[in-house]
Amino acid sequence: MVNRYGGERPLATPPLLASFTSRVDCGHARPLIKDAMWRAEEHSDQENLQWAWLRAIEWIGWPLFMSQPVVPVLLYFYDWPWILVAVLLTTLLWRVTVLQWFVSVRLADFGPLFVLLKFVVCPVMAFLIWQQGNHVGAALALLWPLVILVIASPLAIFQTLLGSFFPIFGHERTMYVGPVQERFMNALGYTHSSTVDEQTKQIIRHAEQNARTEPAPFHALASAIILAVNQCKEGVKPLADAEAKQDPALLELRLIYEFLYFFIHMTTRSAFSEGFTHEQIDKLGQAVYRGLINFPLDSLREDIRDLTFAELWAGLNAAEREFKPLIGDSLHAKLSRSVAERIGRPYNPEVMMQVTAITAKELRNVNLPKLVQATKAFL
Repeated sequence: MVNRYGGERPLATPPLLASFTSRVDCGHARPLIKDAMWRAEEHSDQENLQWAWLRAIEWIGWPLFMSQPVVPVLLYFYDWPWILVAVLLTTLLWRVTVLQWFVSVRLADFGPLFVLLKFVVCPVMAFLIWQQGNHVGAALALLWPLVILVIASPLAIFQTLLGSFFPIFGHERTMYVGPVQERFMNALGYTHSSTVDEQTKQIIRHAEQNARTEPAPFHALASAIILAVNQCKEGVKPLADAEAKQDPALLELRLIYEFLYFFIHMTTRSAFSEGFTHEQIDKLGQAVYRGLINFPLDSLREDIRDLTFAELWAGLNAAEREFKPLIGDSLHAKLSRSVAERIGRPYNPEVMMQVTAITAKELRNVNLPKLVQATKAFL
């Protein structure tokens, strides 16, 4: 069977999948997939990517998700406050332990089928609990699938507070969909390719030349950000609407800056998390951000350079204001909407899903907290 990830088909390759190669088409046996309800070899690459994304969302809050037909039964035997605390603690424990290293295609595929029991269990148990005279418990049993949606936000806020003191609870480790989706893709038989294209290498060399006057940690941070931005840009370009008739050079530049704004914001956020003062953050910006904002301009046509220079700095300030109040997936959602508009496919859920997956993966790979911490001694 022909490999669906042939290097000659860049425009037909989904962005996230562009960094994976498939074992399905190479004839290798995959017992995990053979026995699973979801059979990757019977679906397209895009369908497998979407399946992995949906299962990753559920897997991040697996105990909460699976509690939908279980909690109504427990409410018949136990008081609701204890059950609520147990579910929340179990979800937190899951996110800092199992979620970090384990995914199961079989369990992930079984989960949505098991949860369908809620349509029978919830009303039946609500009726039985009502007969006991426990009206609060009956209401919780009936509405539990909706209750978990309500408590998810307070749980995320509580986790954010914990993350301020204990990094293991941080959103990057426990709430981002992209890394979990990637592990599901690996479990489906896709392998990750870590090749870096020549264009990326040239961009890194350019940044390094401009940063030679700065200490090595600034140099390393700038190079890592540029690498991540370029990988995101290359992943998104195939999704651009060919009928939008955009200037290719201008489109590429604006994609670079959309992702650059995001990674600069995440760098600043990491600096705050590492205890940097406002003065230190300003110095970090002078040492790193200015060179990042200017690095693509040298190679542009003069008319594009003049058109975009003022716009770029204004865009950085605007993006910072928009990103600042957001956390977790809402931050990625804002970026995804902006990128989708840039490439002429606004409000396209498939495009936004893939932009989110690409960005989350690169954000995890770049390890900003470690790089930012290394600069502190020089500020």
